[in-house]
Amino acid sequence: MNLYQLRYFVTLAKEEHYTKATAKSHITQPSLTHAIHLMEDEIGLSLFERKGRNVILTKYGHLFLKEIENLPFITFTKSSGIRSMIDHILEKKNIHPCISMEIEEDEVVGGFVGHDLGIAIVPDMAVYDLLPIKKIKIKDLEDQQTFYMAYLKDNEKSKAFKQFIDYVVGEKNDW
Repeated sequence: MNLYQLRYFVTLAKEEHYTKATAKSHITQPSLTHAIHLMEDEIGLSLFERKGRNVILTKYGHLFLKEIENLPFITFTKSSGIRSMIDHILEKKNIHPCISMEIEEDEVVGGFVGHDLGIAIVPDMAVYDLLPIKKIKIKDLEDQQTFYMAYLKDNEKSKAFKQFIDYVVGEKNDW
């Protein structure tokens, strides 16, 4: 499973119609159908059921959607100079996180991540190396500044979380 499949799943769940979801995702209907079937095969559960010309989430589909949408995201306040750059990165990657906290100070963002209260996109600063967090460099950015995604080290993460990490790193792992 990859982040594109997760995105397609969320779009189809919201649209409840393959044609509308393919238009929003800019892919063909067979590609969307294939991606959804691969996800369902991988997790061993049916996520959608047909209802006439539409599709609706199954009980497991609702649980899966809730898991994906509720990944807590810690970010800087809008008055912080770095926030506009982070928002640009997220928009460019078409990621709309569930913001759980907005914080002014770099150390506090890192501290909250270090207490496993969420993940964050952070600039390259030495203070983060002193905290119990893992930083992974975000690839494919045209910005002059280096950014990392930060999360608590050595802690068990959900499969959806791990797939998000793969997307940020630009790798595919078999978790």
